[in-house]
Amino acid sequence: MTDFRVATYEIYLSAWSAVPDDERLRLLHESVTEGVVFKNPMKTRAGIADVIEHLEGFQVRSPGGSFRGVGAWTVDLAKCPSPTARIKSDARRQAWQS
Repeated sequence: MTDFRVATYEIYLSAWSAVPDDERLRLLHESVTEGVVFKNPMKTRAGIADVIEHLEGFQVRSPGGSFRGVGAWTVDLAKCPSPTARIKSDARRQAWQS
């Protein structure tokens, strides 16, 4: 059985792929809320429309580029000393594909 968080993250990653605009919108609505905030060193994006603009720019800069999940690690939450550590324990790695 797939963890819903992993499945949701895979849906989000697929929105980065070269997909039609309506498909990208559907994927983002399925994986994030309208209140999504995307941060990277270049700019902070807020809301699905702003994230779509960023993902479209990604496809312009890297035509056909995509990401896929390559693994996850977990931590025994009972042994995590802080809420921050517990949140980070759910992190996933992703790999660039071109």
